[in-house]
Amino acid sequence: MKRLLIINIARLGDLLQSSPLIQGLKRQGEVELTFLVPDVFAEVAGMIPGVDRVATLPMEKIVTPLMAPRGGMMTMYRSLETAITGLRATPFDQILNITHSAYSAVLTALIARGTPAEIAGISLDADGSRFVGGQWANYYLNVCSNRLFNRFNLVDIHRQIGGAPPIGGLSVTIPDVERDRADELIRASGLSGRRLVAVIPAASTREKQWAPGLMIKTLQGLKRITDATPILLGAAKEQPLGDKIAAEVPDTVNLCGKTSVALMGAILERCELCITNDTGPMHMAAAVGTPILDISLGSALSHETAPYGTGHIVVESRIRCYPCLPKLRCSHYSCHGHIAPELVSKLAAAMLERRLPEQIPDDLEYAGINIHRTGFDADGWWRLRPVIRRELTQAELSNHALREMWRRTLNALPAWAAQYLASAGDLGRELASHYESVERSLDPASAEAAARTVAGLARSGLSASGELARYGDGRRNVSRIMTLGATLKQVDTDLARIGHATPELAPLIAQFIYGKNQLTGDRLGALARGTAELYRNLAEWTLALPKWVRGIQNGLTGIEPEGVKALAPLPQAIAV
Repeated sequence: MKRLLIINIARLGDLLQSSPLIQGLKRQGEVELTFLVPDVFAEVAGMIPGVDRVATLPMEKIVTPLMAPRGGMMTMYRSLETAITGLRATPFDQILNITHSAYSAVLTALIARGTPAEIAGISLDADGSRFVGGQWANYYLNVCSNRLFNRFNLVDIHRQIGGAPPIGGLSVTIPDVERDRADELIRASGLSGRRLVAVIPAASTREKQWAPGLMIKTLQGLKRITDATPILLGAAKEQPLGDKIAAEVPDTVNLCGKTSVALMGAILERCELCITNDTGPMHMAAAVGTPILDISLGSALSHETAPYGTGHIVVESRIRCYPCLPKLRCSHYSCHGHIAPELVSKLAAAMLERRLPEQIPDDLEYAGINIHRTGFDADGWWRLRPVIRRELTQAELSNHALREMWRRTLNALPAWAAQYLASAGDLGRELASHYESVERSLDPASAEAAARTVAGLARSGLSASGELARYGDGRRNVSRIMTLGATLKQVDTDLARIGHATPELAPLIAQFIYGKNQLTGDRLGALARGTAELYRNLAEWTLALPKWVRGIQNGLTGIEPEGVKALAPLPQAIAV
């Protein structure tokens, strides 16, 4: 039996989003799965199907001492050492860290120390430098710096880091006792027999929390056009916010601070709709199968963190500064005002009555927003599709092409092969049912020229590193080695410059750079061979991306995919 440890030292939503990864791994064979989480979420972790054992970290005892004026470091270390002693004693075959923080990297390295466990995700190597296990873990770092060119939900990224197959949406098991308590609370609140709409008014930051006045107007509008009763859900610290909203919206019940997480899940099960910001309880609603109307604001990028499931609706602002950087403190909150409460009321009512159309013609009413519907593609990967029919822009076309290419290449398949010609056209024809037309100004020629330049640089790097590998394995020629090193340095400088100037190529170059940063060892030949393989990948990616774009565009416009030729194979990096 394989023993597996998953580390997720994060928030409620992140834990719930781990459920497809956990269940996918369990379906692959005999697996004993330990889930390491903050102690405050032990109950939630135990509700996720497939978890055999919950291990916890006492976060307050570990983090709080660091803020103490004296002696904090030793107190923190002792608490941490105590917490992980039992984990070290378990002979794990694999440790999977999906938290992506410096703290979790240290934690992973401490647990893995002295064990033969394979590590996926972020850890530390023997020298204390960051180690990233796997192409998809590298891709996650890539996403952090190139968010606007990511079209994968974080659930699928984590699933791929762990090598788990698609299994569908999020899931939790709500204990029967919590369902009984939910029924009692609903009766005690005078809500029996009513149509219930859950409302999550708060979020982790002000930037992500829709302004209370706008939420109030939305619920007032919903009350005018439906017979639904809003139930406000959230933590105890959000009770004053709930009171403020309930005071302005008749018959609204404020349950903020009156439920555990499990009881909240049981109440969400009994609601016909959940209107929410992008926040942890939103993912609980997705896990129990409640339809969601998600208002994505601030740093919440819908393509990354919107509800993982089918048929949820996402509303986001359509302005240049959305999404903002995660740690940025906004001074104007423009994305809030672009979403009209009256429109959200109408969308909520349409969802309640199951009459929201698949497509909505573009109109001035929607000028400041995007509306998406969630679902899964034919291969089981989550995706968003636009509800409002508009032109397909150059940026979106590039993103669709990147998504399809990454989906194949990061699983060690070629960037472009003959069997993908038809799939690019098929995707284009599928997109044609969601977009009004292709942007008239769309001209990929300049991007293709930049891609050829990058491919040429990558070929130069491939040649130089291949030659360097031969010198590393045999007789040394110091002068030539130095010349080749200078060549590679100049190639990388030129690649970085093009990445800054050509946004759609930046993710390809970043993936190459992150891969290069993970090369380890002190043997010149091995390092050069690893470098050569990375240059080869970059050359294939940059030659393939324009072909993916052309193939999808041909499908959109009705041109048969035979018009695109497959890539000729690149020469081997190192002659044998």
